[in-house]
Amino acid sequence: MPKLPTTSPSRCSGPLLFSAFPDLSFIYIASLPITAAPDELVATTDNAKYQRSALGETQAQRIAAKVQQAVHSGQLYLDPALTLYKLAEHIGVSAQYLSQTLNQTLQQSFYDYINEARIAAAMQQLQQTDDSVLTIAMAVGFNARSSFYKAFKNCTGLTPAEYRAQRSMPGRAR
Repeated sequence: MPKLPTTSPSRCSGPLLFSAFPDLSFIYIASLPITAAPDELVATTDNAKYQRSALGETQAQRIAAKVQQAVHSGQLYLDPALTLYKLAEHIGVSAQYLSQTLNQTLQQSFYDYINEARIAAAMQQLQQTDDSVLTIAMAVGFNARSSFYKAFKNCTGLTPAEYRAQRSMPGRAR
């Protein structure tokens, strides 16, 4: 079976078209008409992936609310060792239901969702403090400068230094 290329999003949000197993994605995509839009391809692969799941829309919405509360209000994104399993345990749901909710309801992978929260916090710190980029990266939960820069550039289209230069508070001493 031919290996399909993977795609990467140009911004933080949105699901990836192909998973880490592009050969399996081919099975679902092969039956679609060539004129299918990318969103239709994602919906088809997600629907096929979760067709046997007992997770209903109402339950998925409740899980999504718990995730948003825990990650944003509870600031779980600050934990550099946060995993899908730890988050699932924290909110009291199975890792499978959490993953399905993130992918279908919030339309993001676990890492994209967590990194988006981390980048939002970093953006605020870049505007309001003179802390080094590395200090901010570590403070918001990243383990390495390189992963922070990559995620930041994907989300904003700018490097952290470029963002700081464009968005810093007027009149702030440098």
